[in-house]
Amino acid sequence: MHFPAPRGLGKYLTALLLFGGFGSLLVSKPLYRHFRRERVPEADLHAQFPLEATIDSPPFCLPEPPSAPELDPWDASHVVVGPPTKHFRGTRPDCASLVEIKACTDNLLKDKRYITTWSNAGFTNQFMGYVNMIYLGMISDRIPIISPFVPDHHISRDAGILTFGEVFNLTHLRSALRTPLLEWADVKDVAPSSSKDPYSNENVEELGCWSTRAINDAEPIRAENVVHHLGVDVSYTRVPLFTRQYPSSTYDAHTTFDKLSALIYPNNPIAPLDSYPNMVPSRLGSDAPPEDQLSCFDLLYYLTSGADEYEWRFAWSPAWRFVGRYVVFNEPLVKLGKEYLRLAIHNGEDAGNEEEIPPFIAVHMRRGDFGRECPDRPEDCLVPLDRFVGAVEDVQRELQEKHGVHVPLVYATSDETDSEFWAKVSGLGWRYVNHTAAQTVERLGEWHGPLVDIVAQSLAIGFVGTLDSTFSLVSAKRVVDWNDGVSRMV
Repeated sequence: MHFPAPRGLGKYLTALLLFGGFGSLLVSKPLYRHFRRERVPEADLHAQFPLEATIDSPPFCLPEPPSAPELDPWDASHVVVGPPTKHFRGTRPDCASLVEIKACTDNLLKDKRYITTWSNAGFTNQFMGYVNMIYLGMISDRIPIISPFVPDHHISRDAGILTFGEVFNLTHLRSALRTPLLEWADVKDVAPSSSKDPYSNENVEELGCWSTRAINDAEPIRAENVVHHLGVDVSYTRVPLFTRQYPSSTYDAHTTFDKLSALIYPNNPIAPLDSYPNMVPSRLGSDAPPEDQLSCFDLLYYLTSGADEYEWRFAWSPAWRFVGRYVVFNEPLVKLGKEYLRLAIHNGEDAGNEEEIPPFIAVHMRRGDFGRECPDRPEDCLVPLDRFVGAVEDVQRELQEKHGVHVPLVYATSDETDSEFWAKVSGLGWRYVNHTAAQTVERLGEWHGPLVDIVAQSLAIGFVGTLDSTFSLVSAKRVVDWNDGVSRMV
């Protein structure tokens, strides 16, 4: 059936699109300058980034909640009952006999719906999963509750937890997305990151969640460190076949944003949540189906729009475009990254905190676990140093053409521990920080080993990374989108 458009509508839409395209050119330059030169302290965010929607703002805008004049309209306090409680939902039957009323409070608002996920693997993969979750929450009208980063891969269990807000500026992110965002510490009493025992919570609650594991995987991602920290006893239901990128594949774990959104949409999901068979019971024997008020997933790293798999590889990745590029580091971390860059530039000598850092190219050479994939001949799985040298020269040429600047300064990072390798790097004139000599882990904690490098890389104007390393992938995206930079993968 054909529905003719009203007369004049085509001309109107054409004018609107032209105006919108021109407007984006007008606003992109100031945004680029913000990310390149300096992160904005939280106190100045509202002056720099007004809450009114701009062309650069994602179009997923929730209605503005009522707010006290002194509170940000997207502040976490608007979407919870009050301060964190011992149990996040489900009023306990013995409330009347308890003196401490806080122990009985349901802290999730009855008229709101929420979403959360666990994570595994290294810091960057956890970050990508959390960003995917925030985007899924935006398109499914659910308020994200962000779990902390937890030791799983590369980081020992003794390192403890690290909250999302300790690394990233949540005030900025809420304002940029015009979306309320919660951390679990906003909702429930959990151990702080300074705790020596962050993986135990005596207030354990039953929770039914979804698992996105591939069909041939019998077990979900249990994420024991996360769930023990949060105090949840989780049963899992496998997501239905229609949500998968490749429904006929038994080994692929990719699911699609739009299908998962249809599965968990609050008002009218595509099917009743209790209509799917239980995958595995919880550790304490519960077989609860997935919940409506708090939709939770074991892993959202493999989410895709459906156009391709591992979509973070592409500039058009929706999770990156609408969420990830707005996730900027907190100012103390940026200052720390600059301190380490100055340390590298001056070959380990303290240069103070005021010296301007010249434009530089960051290089990330992933070696440790990649080399272990070829135990007999590690060199067969590692990119030779001369290929990184060639890529750096390509980036230097492109920066000369694009920005008219010659960038001789190169900052190298790697998980390589062999002293001969670093002697070769030094022989190239590249700068690096010896984290062992700088006692980074001893002074700052185990999480800061990778964090210092990640933040320093984000300040570069050029980047060369290791193909198939998500650590490199996300750093490259920050350099290109935040600093109008240039990147290569080898």
